[in-house]
Amino acid sequence: MSNAEFRQWTPDPAERERAASLIEQAVRDENAPSNGPAAIEAVAAFGRLRRMGETDAIARLTPQPDKAADLAARALAAFDFIALENEALNFGCAVPDLVGNDTTAERARPQVLQALAARDRADQILSGAEVLLGRAPVLDEESQLALAEFDAVVHPRLFHAVPVNDVRLAELANVAPQERSRMWWFAQGAEVSSAALDALAVAAELVRHFPEAATELRELSEAEDFFRAVVQPTTDTTHASSKKESRTSATSEIPQVSVATALTSTTSTGRGNKGDR
Repeated sequence: MSNAEFRQWTPDPAERERAASLIEQAVRDENAPSNGPAAIEAVAAFGRLRRMGETDAIARLTPQPDKAADLAARALAAFDFIALENEALNFGCAVPDLVGNDTTAERARPQVLQALAARDRADQILSGAEVLLGRAPVLDEESQLALAEFDAVVHPRLFHAVPVNDVRLAELANVAPQERSRMWWFAQGAEVSSAALDALAVAAELVRHFPEAATELRELSEAEDFFRAVVQPTTDTTHASSKKESRTSATSEIPQVSVATALTSTTSTGRGNKGDR
């Protein structure tokens, strides 16, 4: 998916309607005070609408302030932020195996995807609660620590996850361009070739034999930064109408599949299923 296609992005009406249905159902639920799962679904739906830039839908669906605050509070209380600690541990253990042999890679893939999906779900809840409260929600200390621990463990190791970039890129399909940057678990480096880690090992071997090659690598990285910041935005704008690319994208032919689809496919084949925790 190129930068030009990102800029031409439009939200999926079907996803908007699914989110609206979840919200409407939760708002009219007669058992609302005890229905934490429905609150979670509704607040997460507000988060997804925000990601899609659906301000009109949000304004139409948001209940009165007291009901909105209650809905957000029930979702925040019911959602298990503490589980992110285990997801971070699973990610850290599994992600190096994505570049192993086929057997270890197949076993690692669902664990990595599940961890990223868990972080994304938490963000949907937090984003939706912010919409309803009109401010950033305040989590209890234990939940804050779990969220911080996940980020501290996963973010520095995220480059190991480029072999699942087909899924990470697909998860951005219903996210407005201006909302993507903060979703680092899916967005950061999602356009990088899924074979990049193999090239990294080759580059390391090259530098070991020729230390001066490190300077060349650094200059290439700086040139890439300049291209993305200055050259590519202008080129994309010029050629957007004809959908021409100014350069070949390493991910242009990667099939895109969502986390849910990827996990379902892996489970159905009987490989890599972590089981219930």
